[in-house]
Amino acid sequence: MKNKIQKYQIQGKLNKILRILKGNDLKFVKENLTILWGIDRFFIFSKKYLNKKDLGIINKMEKEIDDIIHKKKISIVMIKFAVKYYKNNFKDININWLFIINKINKLGYNFAIDDLKISSAFGMNNMVRIIQKGKKKLFIKISEKRVNLQNECYSIKLINKYKKLNIPTADLLLHGLTDNRKYYAVYKFIEGKNLRDLNRKGKIPTEAAKILARIHQIKLKKVGLIYNGKSEDWYFYLRKNILSALENSKQYLYLLKKNKETNNKTYLRVRKEIQEYFRQHENLIRSAPIRLIHQDFNFHNILVKNNKIQAILDMEFSMAGDPAWDINGSDLTKNQKGKEHNMKFIQDYLKERKKLDKNFNSKDFLKRYLI
Repeated sequence: MKNKIQKYQIQGKLNKILRILKGNDLKFVKENLTILWGIDRFFIFSKKYLNKKDLGIINKMEKEIDDIIHKKKISIVMIKFAVKYYKNNFKDININWLFIINKINKLGYNFAIDDLKISSAFGMNNMVRIIQKGKKKLFIKISEKRVNLQNECYSIKLINKYKKLNIPTADLLLHGLTDNRKYYAVYKFIEGKNLRDLNRKGKIPTEAAKILARIHQIKLKKVGLIYNGKSEDWYFYLRKNILSALENSKQYLYLLKKNKETNNKTYLRVRKEIQEYFRQHENLIRSAPIRLIHQDFNFHNILVKNNKIQAILDMEFSMAGDPAWDINGSDLTKNQKGKEHNMKFIQDYLKERKKLDKNFNSKDFLKRYLI
């Protein structure tokens, strides 16, 4: 009965969100939302490797997608919210929360099922809940993709072995599989706001640069995710994943509905250019030291309170790789317009790396950062 009541409440909230989209082509949304998310990732990857001609084509494609969205009068923010809300709440019914609560209570807590609350936070692959009784407050994640959440837990445990580096992370209490094979993790709740909602100037970005430098001090041998890294060459790993992102981006053919032959020629030309890029820079890429990298070190994953960083969040994509790749992908290295290099952040980062490691070669690092 409780599940039925909960389901109707969730349906009501979801319908309210969908009413905001009234008049929009929801069929279009349903069919193309995944493609929009997928192609966005390819744009991020590809722009670094293309010549001006192909970069112009990619930018044109990006604009055409924006035009499609504009013509349909679709608010992507609202669509994402509606879809995530749907995923995070309807699937709630399949979770045995008592199983998780019993595990938590073995740590000395005394929570009940009624102490669970829906959180406003969510991730692409995670269901999130708050459980609170009095001043005791915890944060629970359950992942649709076991690999990602398991990797985050292993990454946090790895960082905790290097206490001298003083890297603030989520306080992981326990993690594992539920009785129906869903992966869950329980953390102490940390108060604060993410850096995206705060003034990005001042000492916080400097502090973030130093923390990222300390993360990159953790040496690893096996390239790949933390929980199952493989003895793989970084050059081949990077090349394989970028070409894979390009392959996945072919979905834009269905979205743009343009001439298939023309688009396929563009795809083949871009693929050839990326391959040539890797041939030209093979030695430089191979020279990269393998360290722990965050892979999503962005404003929304930096939790701040009282003008101090409380935690670096969402380490689901952390892996062993090249620190230059990590810092290049961070939006903290961009200026307020998101275009040029934020040299202050990069300088603060390099200064901290030199302080921690006398053998750190900033010239080689910048070469890999700029290629």
